[in-house]
Amino acid sequence: MTKISVIIPALNEEEYIPKLLESIERQTYEDYEVILCDGGSTDDTVNVSKEHGAKVVEGDGDGPGAARNKGARKAIGDIMLFIDSDVELTHRKVFDEVEESLMRDNIVGGTSTWKVHDANLRAKLGYKASSKIVFYLNKLGIKPAAVGTFLFVEKEEFQRIGGFDEELPFHEDHDLFDKLNQEGETVCLSKTHSTSGRRVVENGLMNTARTYFIPSFYYMIGKEKRMKEKFKFQGAV
Repeated sequence: MTKISVIIPALNEEEYIPKLLESIERQTYEDYEVILCDGGSTDDTVNVSKEHGAKVVEGDGDGPGAARNKGARKAIGDIMLFIDSDVELTHRKVFDEVEESLMRDNIVGGTSTWKVHDANLRAKLGYKASSKIVFYLNKLGIKPAAVGTFLFVEKEEFQRIGGFDEELPFHEDHDLFDKLNQEGETVCLSKTHSTSGRRVVENGLMNTARTYFIPSFYYMIGKEKRMKEKFKFQGAV
């Protein structure tokens, strides 16, 4: 059994993170550690995480890529699994699926499709469409695509490619997948997790689409440099 380091970037997530940590504790896989990369939470996020046995790393508020890299530097596992704080694992064998995937020849990392919880119908449809896009981009070999909500990689490969690009305001997950696919192959698992639909519920479908899909367009047509110049990350993690 290979040790898995679960790395979670978070900021003021006391409402959501307990459900994630509880779903991790339900895993049948036993050899893992949990690392919380906190972006300066003022609520009970850190205390709740410590109560569930998580190690806490203080972040610097420079975005999700930087937070994930900081957590990765503290990881002792040979497999790193990056999960967002508002995620819940959907079954008890998720970690087993991750390890089994990386045991296959030439597989160096992976992502997964997802479901959505606490969302209205419009949000559910939007997230379902996004999940389908990620699935078919990978299945048809159009362009490697990943989601930061759930992304796993061999530690050795992660270090070799330099981790996440901290200058990218969005889609550092897709960028990492691009680099991984230059080293080997990646996989896309099926519905290992459920994520919160709060962004669409709070901001509306069109605003959320503009925030994430327009940067996606720049990324997908190979304009990563232009995306870095045009869009800036706003937030702490």
